[in-house]
Amino acid sequence: MTAFNPDICMYLDTFIYSDKLTLYDVQTGITLKDSATMVLDKTGFRFHDGSVSFQGSVDLGQIQSTPLRASFKRTN
Repeated sequence: MTAFNPDICMYLDTFIYSDKLTLYDVQTGITLKDSATMVLDKTGFRFHDGSVSFQGSVDLGQIQSTPLRASFKRTN
């Protein structure tokens, strides 16, 4: 059996959640670092006059609790 090694990249020009929440240039990348670590990379969006970007990793080996390490960056 071959290993499951997804590499997902997504870009949305405009994401309308409601009349009051619209995100622009939404992008994300999801990969598996190894069989137990999912990495969220190059993720962010524009909102009003600023932008939000973040990255993180999730240890998939922890069934009862999922430790999440993340960093966030905001510009305006």
